[in-house]
Amino acid sequence: LTNTFGIDPSLLVYVPFLLQPLTNEDQLQWPPYADRQGFLSIGNFRHAPNWDQVLCLKTQIWPAIRRCMPHATLSVFGAYAPQKAMQLHSPKDGFLVLGRAEDAKEVMRQARVLLAPLRFGAGLKGKLIEAMQCGTPSVTTSIGAEGMLGA
Repeated sequence: LTNTFGIDPSLLVYVPFLLQPLTNEDQLQWPPYADRQGFLSIGNFRHAPNWDQVLCLKTQIWPAIRRCMPHATLSVFGAYAPQKAMQLHSPKDGFLVLGRAEDAKEVMRQARVLLAPLRFGAGLKGKLIEAMQCGTPSVTTSIGAEGMLGA
């Protein structure tokens, strides 16, 4: 910000994400990977990048995954799912639009992989931070990884 926009450094402050480091005890609470099931996508449907993510999964990514893994399932969670999102629900294709998760961290802990093909948006992505906190591997884009150390 100082180099690109000339903002006075005295006007800037670092605000950490306020998460405690994971302990061995935390990690022992995670279900073993072998006990986890399916892929997961999560995000509030009122946020345009999340809706775009679902459309990208439905039309481009999920068909390719199903060709390689014909019995795989993708559970799509998100608050405020509109009718057009619910119409994408297709059990025969393993594409399950489930609406709001009662406990987002719990569904995250139970999934084998979080899919987050974000094509626009800015800042740290809470879903990716939560996946890390739950020991759930994530697959995302360079946009999804923005703001993460080394991204």
